[in-house]
Amino acid sequence: MESSHYRRCWTKMHCASLDLPYVLSECEEINSVLYKPINSTQRIKYSCFNVSLNYIILGSTSGSLYLFSRETCSFLQIIPLSEGAVTHVTISPDEKTIALTTTRDTVCLVFLKPTPRLMAVSTEHIHKQITCLCWNKNSTEVYIGDAVGRVSVMVSSIFTVNGMFQTRVYTLMNLDSGVVQLNFCSSMLLVSTITRCYICDTVREQYKQIGNKARNGEFGACFFEANTESGVTSDVETTPRNDSRRGTFSLISDSNISSENCPKIFCARPGSRLWEVSADGVVVKTHQLREALAMPPRLIFRPGSGAEEQQTEWPAQSVNFSHLFVIARKYLLSHTSGGLYVVDPASASVLLWNNEFASISMIAVAGDKIYLMTGDGEFHCLTLSSIGALILRLYRREEYRACLDACTLYRRHLSSIAKREMIELLDSEEEALRPLMALLRSGGRPAKLNSVHRENDIDERARCETSPSSEEKTVASSDSTSSESDNGLRCDLDPVYALANSIRAGLSEAEVEGILSEIDGRIRAIKESYKDSHEVTRAAELHCYNSFLENTPVQVLRSTGNDRVVRQFVRAFVDINAPSYARCGCGYPCPMNRNAAEPKFLPIGRTLIARFADHQPEECGNICDRVPYMWREYLAVRLQRRDALDDVLRQCLQTGDNVVLSFLLPALNEQQWSCVAACVSEIENGTCLFCATPLADKPDVSIDWTGIARQVMAREGPDEATAFLIRLQSMMPDIPLPDKTIFQSIVFTKILHHHGLRTSFTPSNQLSADFGTMCSSQVRDQLAKALEKDTRRPTDTSMFGTAAHHWGMRHRTKSLTCPCCTLSLQTPILLGNKGVAIFRCGHAYHVNCMIERKLTRCNLHHIVNTSQ
Repeated sequence: MESSHYRRCWTKMHCASLDLPYVLSECEEINSVLYKPINSTQRIKYSCFNVSLNYIILGSTSGSLYLFSRETCSFLQIIPLSEGAVTHVTISPDEKTIALTTTRDTVCLVFLKPTPRLMAVSTEHIHKQITCLCWNKNSTEVYIGDAVGRVSVMVSSIFTVNGMFQTRVYTLMNLDSGVVQLNFCSSMLLVSTITRCYICDTVREQYKQIGNKARNGEFGACFFEANTESGVTSDVETTPRNDSRRGTFSLISDSNISSENCPKIFCARPGSRLWEVSADGVVVKTHQLREALAMPPRLIFRPGSGAEEQQTEWPAQSVNFSHLFVIARKYLLSHTSGGLYVVDPASASVLLWNNEFASISMIAVAGDKIYLMTGDGEFHCLTLSSIGALILRLYRREEYRACLDACTLYRRHLSSIAKREMIELLDSEEEALRPLMALLRSGGRPAKLNSVHRENDIDERARCETSPSSEEKTVASSDSTSSESDNGLRCDLDPVYALANSIRAGLSEAEVEGILSEIDGRIRAIKESYKDSHEVTRAAELHCYNSFLENTPVQVLRSTGNDRVVRQFVRAFVDINAPSYARCGCGYPCPMNRNAAEPKFLPIGRTLIARFADHQPEECGNICDRVPYMWREYLAVRLQRRDALDDVLRQCLQTGDNVVLSFLLPALNEQQWSCVAACVSEIENGTCLFCATPLADKPDVSIDWTGIARQVMAREGPDEATAFLIRLQSMMPDIPLPDKTIFQSIVFTKILHHHGLRTSFTPSNQLSADFGTMCSSQVRDQLAKALEKDTRRPTDTSMFGTAAHHWGMRHRTKSLTCPCCTLSLQTPILLGNKGVAIFRCGHAYHVNCMIERKLTRCNLHHIVNTSQ
């Protein structure tokens, strides 16, 4: 009887929840979690943030990015960058790319998947103070606005060409005042500036002004996509774009703006006003909200706060809405430095407003959640919901004390809609709330409330549209248990993060061992207690490993006799780097990517190889199998000691790494070469050398004989490279000859050695990661003439390649992109006969660009031109 009484009351309250006022609630504290990765340093501060469907990304003053899982608010990884302090950051809708700006006013594109890496840097807006970024819904373009009114676009589809960046920023508009907010929908771009608002057709390359009245101040604008979640959904552009014809958009005055698939628009106006605008850019009506804001602020609900709303008179307010967002799929959200405002555009009314935060610096929206950052660096996560939905959510999660707090705080609202039965429930503490009070006193879990919970566990997003099936009730109950489990997991992980952050240079070996032992014990206990917490626990482990390797000097590994500490070095180094390499189902690694980067904490790896090579070679093999790059280090040690190589032959061949094979192959005897010949066909067919099954991940499984010979020449000289090629042809006569450029390189390198220059000759089409070859084509012609004179016969200039090259020197640059034009330094038409200017700081410019812009020094570091 009592259970059915509760069931009727809770169900009645749920069905009436749409009639209850809306509130903002803060039931989870995210600030301390977000600060865990930087708690150990006072130097790094968070400077900006953004949210997406699955992630929270934070930019920092150090230039690095910090990635968190949004739902669990758990730390995932650090993305280290060195382009300068981050000022704005935004995640693409497909969550594969991050766009960010820096205090240098550069725009950077970072690919998040499959592994984070910096892909492009643009300096088009340098010294212009970038104010906002916005992705299109296909995640192919990012739009940039700055303080002088320039709007431009970067197109991600042209960022990478064989690892080189051939990109620029296309300027679309030069407006009369700074850009405040950008918003994108379908193929339409909405631009809100200090003085005006514009709707832009990015396919037709046209834009028009919305309305005729100017303004002066920061005002936002957004598309009202009422059927999507703001900021986390994708959309399909209606018409493909031809990037080759990109140019400045043309301003039109008529209504010839495409409005297909485009929702209506809201633009902020001075004095608490909003323009409602049709999809083709015509103002339909003006919503005056000044009088609607004559209401007291609604307090944010926080469990245990005990604060009660004051029913006081409040004057009308004149507010300038600096930015506009869509929240909960049907409302508008805006903010000032000291207030949050939620507007119902359907009724032109103010749903609520709040003034509890003194200095809001930026906000982001995901569904019905508001993430905000204050001026002093604090983060908050607020949820917008009706009072009824709030109480039901707390009850479903079994947060009974918070549920009781909400019932008490909003008693007046509940009683007004629940009438007699709800009044009965709330007024009779002796009867109706007795189970709740008993629960709170005992800390137990009463069966009656549990049964009510399961029978009435209705998804709050359904909003009473349908009655839940039994399957839905089971899922909801599972969700509640999962939420409780997540809270417990976070609490249990807190000491783990604290221990990891306590590792620092100067600790004794005993102290380090004690911390590591404590971390291992806690991680094991957490894994046993939370069977489905692999991702979160794994993130915590990686954080501990990174902290350990970052803060423990490599000298400790060289000198320690503590086997536990050594084991931790091995585990940390392998676990951090192993995910970067694909593996076959049998456990052996797949071929490495030809452009694979060196492992993190490489000095640690080298020290481990040196430590184990003499007495524990099996440990070296284990490390190399998990991190194949380390075969480069281990093979060098094996060859120096003249060890037999039979036991590592297949492992090294399967790496496909030119450097590894350049160590291995020249040292083989005839019997071992016959094994290589037998393995080559399997390698070319893409099958594993250990289990003969097809490799699932094989970027390029062919053996690069030219690349191997080039590595031999670079390390041993042209004579050894020639000997290797002769040996290769003798042992494997059926393989095709390497590319002719290797023979040209050997000849020219031999000439350089003959004249005392101990360097290798590399043609222009064989660029390395460290060096670039760039100069004017005039040098090529001069070289051809010199050869004709020396050899007394015509010279085919095609042998030099077709790219821009520099035949006289090798140089290291910080970037292969010109800071002036953002095009490749190897663009032949810009090289002309003047070439490239290289500064002492490592930056390089096209000389033609410097002449055009009248530059005499490096704009990035202000160092006088000293070279070329």
